[in-house]
Amino acid sequence: PGLADIDPAAVLATASGWRAEVEARADGKHPRWVEERLSERGRAFAGAAGWPDTYSMTKAIGEMLLLRESTKTTIVRPSIVESALRQPRPGWLEGFKVADPLIIAYASRGLTHLPGRADNPIDLVPVDCVANACVDAAAHPAPERTRVISVTSSARNPLTLGELAGHTRAYFRRHPLVGRDGREIRIGELRFTSRAR
Repeated sequence: PGLADIDPAAVLATASGWRAEVEARADGKHPRWVEERLSERGRAFAGAAGWPDTYSMTKAIGEMLLLRESTKTTIVRPSIVESALRQPRPGWLEGFKVADPLIIAYASRGLTHLPGRADNPIDLVPVDCVANACVDAAAHPAPERTRVISVTSSARNPLTLGELAGHTRAYFRRHPLVGRDGREIRIGELRFTSRAR
């Protein structure tokens, strides 16, 4: 199917059917086996429908379902949400998600290679900027049609994967993590490789 042919309710029904079918075939297999089969089906469906991944697909389906309910809607679409710029304090982030595990893995020498090119852009926005955009959108209701607000950084403050790795390396060389042996962990250069490799 193409993007225009997608019926969000049908997709959700299909996914429910997949779960029932896979669970019926599970026959006592580990729950992880069920999740792996469902993930495979979801990725295949997303790709066939034109989405790069299931994350993008589920966000799009959510928006489609929302737009069926109201045409006077504001959708705030941030890029990758990361730690705060200013509020409640610089660097604040609740939880450990998105790029954080990769940054900590690199800082602890658990990550030495990353699929991608150093000159690929990565769009990160501070969580307080996203919160402010949501408050501003709520304070200025949408007109009689759908309004989409993109909260991104690349147009004004572009960042590449290589630059992010450089900032991360510089920070953790000044403030190294401490290993289980009590010694400081010294990190090297992050090497970028092809996806195939």
